[in-house]
Amino acid sequence: MGAPVCAPPTPNPKPTVTKKRTTSKSKRTKKRTGQRKKKPSSRPLPRLTLDQWLDILGYALVAIAGLTLLSFLSANNGKIPGWWLGLLRHGFGWGAYLTPLFVGAVGIWLILRQFGDKLPRLTPAQTVGVVLAYLALLTTLHLLAAWLMFSGDLAATAAAGVGGGSLGRSLAAPLLEGLGLWGMLTVLLTWWLVAAMLVFEFTIADIAVLFPTAPAQPEQPT
Repeated sequence: MGAPVCAPPTPNPKPTVTKKRTTSKSKRTKKRTGQRKKKPSSRPLPRLTLDQWLDILGYALVAIAGLTLLSFLSANNGKIPGWWLGLLRHGFGWGAYLTPLFVGAVGIWLILRQFGDKLPRLTPAQTVGVVLAYLALLTTLHLLAAWLMFSGDLAATAAAGVGGGSLGRSLAAPLLEGLGLWGMLTVLLTWWLVAAMLVFEFTIADIAVLFPTAPAQPEQPT
């Protein structure tokens, strides 16, 4: 009998199912890692309304006015308050001491504007009158300080930070040089009168009432 013939060995089947499973697992892992790496979407900042901005501005003005007033009252100031006070004195001279009052008043009005019925109201004419009165005050102070302290030198008065400062000099110099002494005094008095009329809301007729006129004498019969 001949030797039995052996069949050739059959090759093992390819593990296709295992590769598919492995591929699907790797895809899931990549998706998860990709989701983890994504940064959270930035939320938009809340937008402030106009009333909120006005409130913030009002509080800031009140804070600036308070710090300025305390710096004027303090003998020792730091670099920033000292620089701020020097800037105010150079620009407004003695009028710088009124700056925190104006700034604080505007800040308080902005904060309490919602209670408008309980706050004193200023008409546009009165607001213009207050501004004119402040400018007239700077001009008057600068002229007086120049004549009393610096022999009429307006530039030296402004450089010293007294009188009306640089703003007072810029207002007084054209009046004095262009109109002379008496013309300047006439304009300055008229300036004060107009400012007072706007602030206190009176007219020339109201002033005339204060001066009694002589009664008219009856006509004698002929």
